Amino acid sequence: MSLLRDQFYQIVQYIGENIGPGHSEVVYQKGCSQILQSHRISHHTEHHVPIVLQIPEIDSSSITLTPNTFHIGDERIDILMYDDNQQVHIVELKAVAAKLSPINASSCSVLSAPHVQLLKYIRMLRKDEKYAGRIHTGYLVNFRQHVTHDAPDVMTVEFDIYDAATDTWSFNYTPDVA
Repeated sequence: MSLLRDQFYQIVQYIGENIGPGHSEVVYQKGCSQILQSHRISHHTEHHVPIVLQIPEIDSSSITLTPNTFHIGDERIDILMYDDNQQVHIVELKAVAAKLSPINASSCSVLSAPHVQLLKYIRMLRKDEKYAGRIHTGYLVNFRQHVTHDAPDVMTVEFDIYDAATDTWSFNYTPDVA
C-alpha cells in the first residue's frame, strides 16, 4: 500500500471533477502541482533529462565506444514526486480522447505510446546516479477528453501504475475501499 499513490489518485480525480474536460495537459499539470504543493508533497514539474549519444569507433570487425559523448536532446518528465523515504514517483500526464489502458491486459498486450513513454523516462532515470536506486513507481494519468452530449462536463480520469520493483502494471487503478 502506498499512501502517496492513493493521495495522488485522489488529487487527479478531484482535478478531473472540478476542472473538467477540454483543457490542455499543462492545465492539469499545474492543477496537480498546486495541490501537491498545498499538501507539502515534495515534487517538481518539467524535469529535463538529457539524451546523450556515445560515439562509436567502427572498424571492419567490431564497434567499440569512444569516450566522446554528445548531447543530442532532452526529454521532459511532467512531474517527479518524492515520498517520505525520498523514493521517486514519475508522472506522465495526458489529455486525449482515446482510452490508453488496454482493455484485456496480459503479458502479451501492446502498450500505448504514452505507456512506452513512461517506461522510457524510467529507463533514462535509472542511468542517472542521482535517481537510479530510488525509482519506485510510474503513473500514467489520462484526463480523458472523451465526453458525450448527455454529459459534456463529465470526464473519466484513467490512472495506470507501473511498479518499478516488480516490473508490473496495474491498469485502471482504483484504491481498495474498506
